[in-house]
Amino acid sequence: MRHTQVFAGILLVTATSVFASPRGAAAAFAIREPPAHRGGPASSGASPFPFQNGDAWITTVTGTETITVPGSQSTTQPYDYTQADVEICPQTFNGFANLCADQETYSNQLDAVTTTYYGYVSQGALTDLDLYGGAFSFNANGYAESGSYTDAPAAVYYQFGGSKGSRFGAETTIDEAWQFSQPGGISGTVDWLIRADGTYNFVQRYAMRRPRTKTTQIIRDLAGGAGEIETVQAGKGSSTTTVTFGVPTVVSGAWVIPVTTTTPSGASTVDVPDWFPGNGPAPKKLQREEVRDEGLVKMPAVCGPYSGTDAEDFRATFYELDPSRGTYATDTEDDYFIDGTGAVCVPEMTDEKYFDNTTTGALAEDDLITDVQILTSDNYGQALLRVLATGPAHASAARSAAGSAMHGRLRPFLHGRRLGALPAL
Repeated sequence: MRHTQVFAGILLVTATSVFASPRGAAAAFAIREPPAHRGGPASSGASPFPFQNGDAWITTVTGTETITVPGSQSTTQPYDYTQADVEICPQTFNGFANLCADQETYSNQLDAVTTTYYGYVSQGALTDLDLYGGAFSFNANGYAESGSYTDAPAAVYYQFGGSKGSRFGAETTIDEAWQFSQPGGISGTVDWLIRADGTYNFVQRYAMRRPRTKTTQIIRDLAGGAGEIETVQAGKGSSTTTVTFGVPTVVSGAWVIPVTTTTPSGASTVDVPDWFPGNGPAPKKLQREEVRDEGLVKMPAVCGPYSGTDAEDFRATFYELDPSRGTYATDTEDDYFIDGTGAVCVPEMTDEKYFDNTTTGALAEDDLITDVQILTSDNYGQALLRVLATGPAHASAARSAAGSAMHGRLRPFLHGRRLGALPAL
């Protein structure tokens, strides 16, 4: 998830977007397991097959968000809500047919809806759960946003049928477009291309009634840790401001990041102390996600009624470095599957750090979110009759469809921190 953030003194209007990872893009997508292969093994790139139309389930999410600002007292805010999923099959999205749409609504944001398009693709002995994109909308307290995104061409969200220790990378290229409006006559559009390596191109255009201005903001994260923010304002007092972030380099024995700000009155450069993880060069990829099958484990106490129950654990780890925004985020989650039911418990921890990336390189804010999502009820119709042979390395021979999974795109709004709280421009 990407929160509202000030970039070098320039406020982004839009409220939220996704992590540049399949899990973020999937919003609150429900984890399902595929049925047995139909018609024999399929080759790579085969058409996906859908689940049961009308399957539905409800999950609960409880958690806390702790915000720490150096020099100030930390604040912790609890949150909880329920979410309801229903499957609509078959669907066609972005040229791909025979998909399912997972449509999700929320107990504390009645006018918010997310839809994720997915399918299961046979890969010989394995079966991939692929995400193809989705749509989202919300409208609350005068703030509205709606749009869609696509994965190019699809993101492997899970891979079933492997053995303990098997793993796969889950990065993908995400292309987003949405429109937004805020109180005070502010409205605009966003186009955001996020590449699999974490580099991206973000273009935001918005207009204000008072003072009457039109602004275009372009943000680029580039390979090697470089970046650029260009802001063009048209109307009274029109101007262009560009902030360029160089790659980390050594000056007088210390790692620094040269930051150049160019305005109509001239240019200035500041060597900002390197704030990247490890205080050195940027990682080869600005983002990376890996999912590993940890095998059969007992679920922890945080899983409530499922505590101590045997489950297959899919562990996902993720990091994202954003040089232009001055953020470094990490995320860890465990997705626990029970035979005959599916994913019933998903604990997750997200830590997003904000740095002063234009002057001091110091930590400005640390936002820690921990929560757990638990399956509470379901109505699967005939889904439980469809099973998948998971391979000899697994403790059981069959598992079947079932619900619960990630939150994501709307979470900052759902637990209230940013709902209706965007500062005015």
